[in-house]
Amino acid sequence: MAAIKKILVPTDFSANAASAYQFAVETADNYGAKIDFIHIIPKMAYFNLSQKGFSKTFRNRQEYETFKNELHKELEKELEKHIPEARRGQVFVKREDRPASGIVKHSQKEKYDLIIVASRGRGNSSFTRGGVTERLIRVAKTPVLSVNKNYNPEIKNILMPTDGSAVSLEALPMAYLVAAQNNASITLLSISKFDVAQIELEGTSAYGYTEDKIREDILGGLREFVAKDSNELSFVDGNTFKEGKIQIANKSGRVVNLSTVIQKGVSAHAGIVEYALKNAQLVVMATHGRSSLANLLIGSNAEKVARYLRMPVLTVKPRDYRV
Repeated sequence: MAAIKKILVPTDFSANAASAYQFAVETADNYGAKIDFIHIIPKMAYFNLSQKGFSKTFRNRQEYETFKNELHKELEKELEKHIPEARRGQVFVKREDRPASGIVKHSQKEKYDLIIVASRGRGNSSFTRGGVTERLIRVAKTPVLSVNKNYNPEIKNILMPTDGSAVSLEALPMAYLVAAQNNASITLLSISKFDVAQIELEGTSAYGYTEDKIREDILGGLREFVAKDSNELSFVDGNTFKEGKIQIANKSGRVVNLSTVIQKGVSAHAGIVEYALKNAQLVVMATHGRSSLANLLIGSNAEKVARYLRMPVLTVKPRDYRV
């Protein structure tokens, strides 16, 4: 099973961006990982660091190189200030048209295991996640953990939305990794969506599927995923699926408890957000899907959950997804 040994933390030096630092330290401590910082200089111009005396457009390459060196020193100071020596890695200053693109290119080239980023940076909006963070969630092949301010550091229950399809269950190995390290449980949540078209059908539920059918799909998909997946997960002897007693472990024997919950709702993302706020401290979810069954997490639903949810969200891109 993949481990977390290299963590990349993007920053724009803002107080908002710094809200991810402590979470990164706690995560690195859990897995014995190193933390690298990265800062992206937009190619067109550079503004927004006036509090450090930086406000710049570049007239020539020498001016840019001098400025880049200054930023590199500031980034080293940021790393030393916020990250304990045992967890410190390197700092990188890159120039790119869009910050998210620069972060993604660097993360893929250097093969990071996890990107930890603040929900939003210097810019503030009515949304929980900012534009750069949303772009990372959408395009990064590396798992992205976006952290809000005032998060709950004690992870006891991890929420993983799924419809039982293989693509939605691609998030399970990462959810297991976090749960095992934090002695947390995992709740597999599926939303039974309200179907207006069925209201007029006499004797027919307004919801598309019954709870039993949805749970059957989830447990069937779970069995198939564990049987076929290469992440060394297996069911613990004595599982009683009908009673909802599900436990999984890896080869080291770390056991994690799973449960299934079916919620009725008008929309998938609203149901996920509502349940998470009441019952979880972290959401782990797949970001895209192509299966005909994968109607829960395709595209906009995953982005909406990340956008509106005020808690840490860890997103995983399925391996067979192509941008």
